[in-house]
Amino acid sequence: MILDDQIMAYHLMRCLILTAMADSVLAEAESEVLEHSVRVLGQIDPELWERTWAELRQDVDPSLVFAEVPEDMRLRRFILREMAMIAIADGQYHAQEERLITLAAESFGLGQEVERFVAWAHGAQAIFEEGEALLSPT
Repeated sequence: MILDDQIMAYHLMRCLILTAMADSVLAEAESEVLEHSVRVLGQIDPELWERTWAELRQDVDPSLVFAEVPEDMRLRRFILREMAMIAIADGQYHAQEERLITLAAESFGLGQEVERFVAWAHGAQAIFEEGEALLSPT
């Protein structure tokens, strides 16, 4: 999925940055998933990226961020999937991340499916870790 619309990219970045910062520690694994998600978007305006980070370093109400996401269900599902991946990336699903993802899911009209997204992220993380283990000699 490549989103070339900078407005869509802006909303995705905001949600993903909130997730990465949810437990107040930006783990290396979370940063890597965030960078991957942004690369999927294609060319991002560097100024937009910097402005978005600066905006979210301040005290921002996540419910307002989620309410501003366009009512495109494919975009909302993509954002929720990527948020779950970032939350699981460091091997721990912190309570702050769980609350944030639940809030996003409810705001996006996907509250009934939040467990499905999180379970998928856990499975994807397990497959990733298994793949990483293949790179190490036994």
